[in-house]
Amino acid sequence: MLRLLFVQAVLLFGFIIGVVAPLPATAAYDPFARVECTGEAAQTAVCRTKQVNPNDPLTGPNGVIVRATNIIALLAGFFAVIFLVLAGIKYITSGGAPDQVSKAKESIIYALVGIVVIVVARSLIGFVLSKI
Repeated sequence: MLRLLFVQAVLLFGFIIGVVAPLPATAAYDPFARVECTGEAAQTAVCRTKQVNPNDPLTGPNGVIVRATNIIALLAGFFAVIFLVLAGIKYITSGGAPDQVSKAKESIIYALVGIVVIVVARSLIGFVLSKI
């Protein structure tokens, strides 16, 4: 039973690292970054949306929203990992008591869901800000 739980945790962690973690990088990718917006091309939809001030102090790459989002995601991720470790310790020290084991499993699931929510929320914010 413990071995099955360990395998499931490793697979979930691998999924998070392999699939979910790269989302912010792919959300920030701009396939039209090398498009030259001169002459007639300046009137295309791609060039009209690119005419945004990258030095915007609110939504720019180093803007207030990006910095606040990064700090909040970092703190939330830190606490989620600590919560996950504490839930794992609770699971190990439960001594096989069914009520303590179920509480520990729920805590582990909640911590993992929290990490996924943090990653997805950060990805969505980065995606939306890249489109503004």
